[in-house]
Amino acid sequence: MKSNIKEKKANKVKGQTQFQKSLMKFKRNKRGLVSLLVIIILMFSVILGSFLTPYSWKEQHPEYSFAPPTKINFFDEDGLTWPYVNKIISELDYETYSYKYKYDKEIKYPIKFLVRGETYNFLGLFETNLHLWGVNEGEIFLFGADNLGRDLFSRILVGGRISIGISLFAVLFSTIVGTIIGSITGYFSGKVDMLGQRIIETFIVFPQILIWLSLSAAIPADISPYLVLLGIIIVLAAATWARLARDIRAKTLSVRENDHIQVAKTFGASHTRIIFRHILPLHVSHILVIATLNLPAIVIGESTLSFLGIGIKSPLTSWGALMRQAQNINSIASHMWLLIPGIFILILVLAYNFLGDALRDSIDPYSN
Repeated sequence: MKSNIKEKKANKVKGQTQFQKSLMKFKRNKRGLVSLLVIIILMFSVILGSFLTPYSWKEQHPEYSFAPPTKINFFDEDGLTWPYVNKIISELDYETYSYKYKYDKEIKYPIKFLVRGETYNFLGLFETNLHLWGVNEGEIFLFGADNLGRDLFSRILVGGRISIGISLFAVLFSTIVGTIIGSITGYFSGKVDMLGQRIIETFIVFPQILIWLSLSAAIPADISPYLVLLGIIIVLAAATWARLARDIRAKTLSVRENDHIQVAKTFGASHTRIIFRHILPLHVSHILVIATLNLPAIVIGESTLSFLGIGIKSPLTSWGALMRQAQNINSIASHMWLLIPGIFILILVLAYNFLGDALRDSIDPYSN
């Protein structure tokens, strides 16, 4: 009986395509599935950030500068109750010229859903002032506030659009450039290959951080923040395309003399058609894996540049830019919540890494 079951499973697997086999392997990889789920949750959260947060990411509360995370209460003197927060009282300490905070236990503000607040543009489609949750009176800072009294939770979700968006667009740009240059240099020989390899080696030899810093310094400081954003995407992509190009060149060299390539040449197919219709489809799985594994480097690169002040600039923000206020030990010691954006960077980098490893193991035909 058991032998029949094993035989049926073997026949079922034998009749599957390589894509189906890879999909089955990926589904068995729990770490890869969890990472994919985390990335999807983060993406939806940052896209809907303005709705999911109680405040606009630009809204300032100067009287609550560096306010700590608000304590949410689930119990009162009568026991379990609907979640509420107490009134926050800020007092200026004239010795340190900083605000000190305490709670008025007598005043309670219940947390409510679908509350009205500051107006924002929902997904660029229409304006609304509806927020998923919040308080009708008083203030609530789930992750604390920054130096201008802006809600850190709101800024993290909205800033995540930049951090995640830059990683995706930079990887897309570097993948396209690396794939095209790698396939061209691998397909053609002679001077084309020689020139392409010297360019690739130039980008590989220099450390990525030096390339990022050098190219970022070349971006004018007085241009539009959105042009700076585009420049940062190009800078980050410039440091990651070369290794992919080298891999694609090697794979192209190994298949360009295959029979189906020679048949295509015999029938008069152009070089462009041969490269894009007959060679590149053979490398799609490898390109996908390398692109996924490049995502963590892009996230760290953007965070590094923004943290150093040569990346994303106001009025835009990102997780790296939010970490800029935690540049010295005194700020960290006094306001530990300023490190929370770093936790989101860590989660995203780990999720990208685990997803890339899972894809690599799933696509490898020789893995178990």
